[in-house]
Amino acid sequence: MFDIDLEGFYVAAVRDMGDVKDEEGISEFAKKIDLCDENYFNSGVMLLNLNLMREHNISEKLLDYRINGKNFFMDQDALNYVLGRKKKLLPFKYNFLTTVFDYMDFDKINGVFFDDEFTSAEECCHLQKILHMTGQFKAWKYCIPYITDIFLGYYERSPYKGQKLELKSPILFLNNKLKEMERKKEWKFPYEKIVARSKVIIYGAGKVGESFVKQIEMNGYCDVVLWCDKFYFTKDERVVSPQEIINYKYDYVLVTAQKELTCQDIREELVKKGVPNDKIVCWL
Repeated sequence: MFDIDLEGFYVAAVRDMGDVKDEEGISEFAKKIDLCDENYFNSGVMLLNLNLMREHNISEKLLDYRINGKNFFMDQDALNYVLGRKKKLLPFKYNFLTTVFDYMDFDKINGVFFDDEFTSAEECCHLQKILHMTGQFKAWKYCIPYITDIFLGYYERSPYKGQKLELKSPILFLNNKLKEMERKKEWKFPYEKIVARSKVIIYGAGKVGESFVKQIEMNGYCDVVLWCDKFYFTKDERVVSPQEIINYKYDYVLVTAQKELTCQDIREELVKKGVPNDKIVCWL
C-alpha cells in the first residue's frame, strides 16, 4: 500500500462500501453534499500526499468546509468534498467494512466488491488487508462471526494478551434492543395524516416501513402503489429504487425513517426529484 504512487493526488482511499449509486451512476453519499461524483470514499483508511496538501492549503479548506458545508458523516464529508477531485481509489481489501455483512449476504458481497474471488465468508475476511470494524459490535467486546478469531490472533501477540477479555453474544444485545424499541415507539400507521383510500408510496423498508405495509395489507385503509428504499437490493423483493417514484401517480409519499433529521434529509431529496412538498408525509 505504501508503494502506491500519489503524484498529482491528495489521497488514496477505498470507496465506501455502504454507499449506493443512482441510475446515472452518481454516489448517493456524494449527492448529499452537492458533489457529482461516482465514488465517495471512506475515511477510515487513507494514504495522504501531505506535501501536495500543504502546498494547496488543504487544512484551511477542510476547516472551512467543516464550518460552512454540509456535514452528515463528520470528517468524511469534508475530506470527500475537498480531496475528492484528486483521489485515487484503492481495492476494497484495504478498508473492508465489517458491517457490510449486516445488510448483504456473502454471495452479494463477493460479487459486488470482489468479482466472486472468494469461496466463503470466512476466506473473504481472512484475506483482507485491513478490516475496519464499523458499527457498535467490536471484536474485543462481542463474538463476531469470522472477525473475532482474527482479532484474537493479533491480541495474543500484543502487550495486552495477559488481560482477560469478557466477550459477549451480540444476539442477546440485539434482542434486548428490539424489545426496548418496541416499548418506546408504537409503529402505528399515521392514519391522521393520510386520507382513506388514497394512493400512497411507502419510502423505507426498515422495521417501521415493513410494519406499515403489513398493517395496510390487513386493513386496506389505503392503496400502497409503491414501496421503495435506497438499499432496495438488500430488502424484500417487492421493494424498488426511489428512482421509480417518477413513474407512479400518488397522493402521498410516506417517509418511515426513525430519526427526524433523516426524515428531513429524505424530504429534501424527494423535493429535488420533483415530489411536491405538500405530498410528503413523515410519520414521526
